[in-house]
Order: sequence, then C-alpha cells, then structure tokens
Amino acid sequence: MSDQSEKQQIAYFEDFLHSFFSLLQAIRIHDDNNKLVVEGVEKFSENLGRCLDEDSIALKSSKGRLFIEEEKLPYARNLKNLIDNLVAYFDARNLEGLRFFATALKAPARDILSLMRLLEDAGHEENPVEWLNDALEKNTLYWIEILQR
Repeated sequence: MSDQSEKQQIAYFEDFLHSFFSLLQAIRIHDDNNKLVVEGVEKFSENLGRCLDEDSIALKSSKGRLFIEEEKLPYARNLKNLIDNLVAYFDARNLEGLRFFATALKAPARDILSLMRLLEDAGHEENPVEWLNDALEKNTLYWIEILQR
C-alpha cells in the first residue's frame, strides 16, 4: 500500500470512529426521526463502507488504545479525546470490540439504530456482553459480532 493510500485509509477509519461515536451520542438524546440521528446513520453507513475492504472489519479496544483489526491507530492529538471516550465506552460494557460484516452495508437504518440503542442499553446490564449477544440474536442483527475479553 502506498503512503498516500495508507493515509487515505487512516482518514477513513478516523471518519468512521467519529460517525460511530457521534451516532451513539445522538441516540442518547434524540428520537430516531431527528435530523441529527438520520444524518448520523447515513454518515455511519457511508464511512463503514469506505473502511470495509474485506468481508468484515473489527474495531477493538485494548490497554487504552483502539485498533482496527490488529493495527493500532496512529496517535493523533485531535483523536485523543474520541479514542479515550470509545475505550471507556467499550470498557463500561466489558467489550473487547465489535466486528462489522459487509452485510451491515445493506442494513436498514432502523437496524443500525437498534444496534446503537442496544449498545447503549447494555451499559445498564449486569452482564452486558451476554445481554447484548442475546439482544442481537432476538433482533436478528447478524451483521455485527460482539468481541469479548
């Protein structure tokens, strides 16, 4: 991979992280039909599509760092707060991370919002990983896999 294409891919990952976390924040305070939420789903899907070059992509948290697949995201001062927030979000739910499958690109907006709301609700459960896996199965969200520690 050339330096230019590697830099572009890193920029896509950064955009994906921003859209993922922004959508998580938006669903906390807005209804599904709110403009911020609707646009957030569109950006999330678009950015996920830019990052998926295989059949899946994993977002992982380990020792205070974020990884895309097994690659540590390079340190960037402008991302420190975002990365810290995502790591704390995953830690609060005892998640190692999430694996998005290519079929996520075909998921309707309501399913993406269901995932985001389930992730949020899992933070209030005694065993968030088990609860989340059950909830994903009940909601037939098979385009996402929970990675647990």
